[in-house]
Amino acid sequence: MFSKKDIESIAKDYFDGNYGSGDLHPLIWNKVNSHLRDALDGGFGKWNQSDVDLKDLHLQLRTNVAVFSAFKNHQQAKELHSALIDEDGKKRSFAKFLSEAQKINSTYNQLWLEAEYSYATRAARSAIQWKNFEKTKESYPNLIYKESRSGTPRPEHKQYYGLIFPIDHPFWDEMMPPNGWGCKCSVQRTDESPSQVEVEPVKQIPGIPGNPGKAEQLFTSSHPYSTNISMGEKSKIQKQLNELNKFQILEDATKVGGLKRIMTEYAKWFPEEYRNGVGSILQNAPSKKSNGYTYLNGDIYLKKERLGLVKQSFLDIKNGKKLSWEQEDAMATFLHELVHNRNVPGQKGLGPDWSKYSRDCLTMEMCNEWVTRQSLETFYTRLGGKMSFPDLVKDRQSTGYNSMVRNLDAYLLKQNLKNKEVLPLIEEHLYNGRYSDQYSLMQKTIKTLSGDKITLEEAKARLDHMIYLHEDKFKEYLDGL
Repeated sequence: MFSKKDIESIAKDYFDGNYGSGDLHPLIWNKVNSHLRDALDGGFGKWNQSDVDLKDLHLQLRTNVAVFSAFKNHQQAKELHSALIDEDGKKRSFAKFLSEAQKINSTYNQLWLEAEYSYATRAARSAIQWKNFEKTKESYPNLIYKESRSGTPRPEHKQYYGLIFPIDHPFWDEMMPPNGWGCKCSVQRTDESPSQVEVEPVKQIPGIPGNPGKAEQLFTSSHPYSTNISMGEKSKIQKQLNELNKFQILEDATKVGGLKRIMTEYAKWFPEEYRNGVGSILQNAPSKKSNGYTYLNGDIYLKKERLGLVKQSFLDIKNGKKLSWEQEDAMATFLHELVHNRNVPGQKGLGPDWSKYSRDCLTMEMCNEWVTRQSLETFYTRLGGKMSFPDLVKDRQSTGYNSMVRNLDAYLLKQNLKNKEVLPLIEEHLYNGRYSDQYSLMQKTIKTLSGDKITLEEAKARLDHMIYLHEDKFKEYLDGL
């Protein structure tokens, strides 16, 4: 997971005194946290993201993983700092310190992290399983402890094989697998009668909860990474974590595959932005004349010059540089295609008569571009940058949908409606409605925005004027409303 170049960079930072004993390092924390988040997501598998309970659980576990990664980084950093001094009390040369740093990394981020990843995957699966058990306990009030699938099962766990207890029995507070590193025991629903025995749960290994779903944790504060740390150190770790626990651009987007790797990490932080998955970011096919396009499968295509501007923009944001107008215009094109990929039905919603000049397509593109503009500032903030040319939100002439979007803005202003109040309504049908239904769905939205004071037929007329009239003619039309 950590390349030779990564280790050299980290070692140099500690060697040069840029980070003190126990100080969190952005590269270490980000990579460990990202790796364990992958384990969390792998354990969850495909789940209903509209289920509020599961969404809350996922957020709690994600926070838990971030904290665990911080304390792990803290302990590794202390060892790195100690390794600066040799047995004679003298500072090691960089070459010798690098050798020690590589050994420390091998222990923390290969040997131990492999075990933590495996455990976190099973514990996350256990957590979501427990929540689902609770939802069906009226039909299946009891659970049965199943034997391990391990080739070398723990002898102390064999005594629980086949035991059946009600979901609310205290046994499950302590013995919901995985019950230890590498434990492959499992639990299933059953309508069989409970076992009439009393058992003594096995004492849990420090750092592992007895029931990840009930505790809503994958790792507890009793883990060795988190113990024997003063309150002052904990406060310092939390402060550093608050700075780190946000998306950061760590790659050079201008390098081969750099932008995709950045957006793959971005999607972990903001999965709602990538409902169709993370695809490749490619140069337009020569036959395409548009600034950008997507087939709603995660792949995004941009014109050669725009793709170059987007890659340089990511690098400049990473380095804290201000973007040019041309860069921000290209970034808006990129975000426009990202917004397309938030549509769930996506291309499947296009009917046999679909045309880029149809009212459905024009309505969809108008809404997509309008939502893009409302989202630009948030997008820059998430990337760690700041928008320098807010005028692009109102007027972006490089897109063929500019007139329609400006008409929509003018209509909302005429109706005394604030964009932030309208945004959720348009996002709802843009993201969750079929693209072939956008014309009719937007009519309903316009009717709703009027307080239902107009008919659908009147809403249709307003939408038609919004789509087809030039800005000057549309303003005349608005004056007559």
